[in-house]
Amino acid sequence: MAGADSPMMKHFNEVKRQFPDAILFYRVGDFFEMFGEDAVIASRELEITLTSRNKNDEQPLPLCGFPHFSATQYIARLVQKGYKVAVCDQVEDPKAAKGLVKREVTKVITPGVAIDEELLVMRDQAHLVGLSEHEGRFGVAVVEFSTGNFRATELDNEDALREELLRTDPVELVLPAPNGKPDAALKQFLEAWLPKIAVRLVAPLSGTLDNNLKRHGGEQAEVALPLNLTAARDAAGAVLAYLEETQRGVRMPHLRRIEHYTLSDALLIDPNTKRNLEIVRNQHDGKKAGSLLSVLDRTLTPMGAR
Repeated sequence: MAGADSPMMKHFNEVKRQFPDAILFYRVGDFFEMFGEDAVIASRELEITLTSRNKNDEQPLPLCGFPHFSATQYIARLVQKGYKVAVCDQVEDPKAAKGLVKREVTKVITPGVAIDEELLVMRDQAHLVGLSEHEGRFGVAVVEFSTGNFRATELDNEDALREELLRTDPVELVLPAPNGKPDAALKQFLEAWLPKIAVRLVAPLSGTLDNNLKRHGGEQAEVALPLNLTAARDAAGAVLAYLEETQRGVRMPHLRRIEHYTLSDALLIDPNTKRNLEIVRNQHDGKKAGSLLSVLDRTLTPMGAR
């Protein structure tokens, strides 16, 4: 096998630098392989054998892999555990390649943007939540990517923000980072209250939120957020930027409207009441089985359940 300084490994390292927070599936012939820390994590989480490249070196490079046709099930398992996966596939026929086979990242799958193909049997809504702060007010934007349900609101204190995040139950959080760094107080708040939820940082998109949404949903796409809700619009913009980043140029025509909602729109159930009534999870092990939702959710397809 090629050494650490081979053209293939140089390309792998180049791609990995672009996706430092993702486990990189790198196509090598009929296999997807992972290297370094990615291999250590994948081997542990997927229960596959960990080996190494250049075993005779003083510091051999950890390696693990599996046949490319098994990728979907492994993506599902990693995403359901909260990991972000970047798939670097071969984009030309190896027989026609001159030198290194051309490879590109063809998709990025995360808990908040996964679709049925990757999650296989996952039926619960997966909420991707964007957060922003402006002049003491907090913007919250929530999207359920498989359905295109996209809404946003503003809250005026941390207590309300905490309650809304617990009620929304996000699988992934997105913070705008215009200078490469998020709002420090907001990040500290999340680390204190939602330490197990992955936090992604995104650079804001150029152009207006309205025009960016129309680029995907068409000219009829609408941002139904008042212009004075700066924090809510910033949070929605962060979500849209993250979706563009992970979808790798694929249009998202089902994102046609960003709704404005307020906490007075519905009767809210606080987290303690929801837990005690076992509406979506049981109190025994926190799983769906035995909850009210498990009784109601007997549809034939995941989309029907949503």
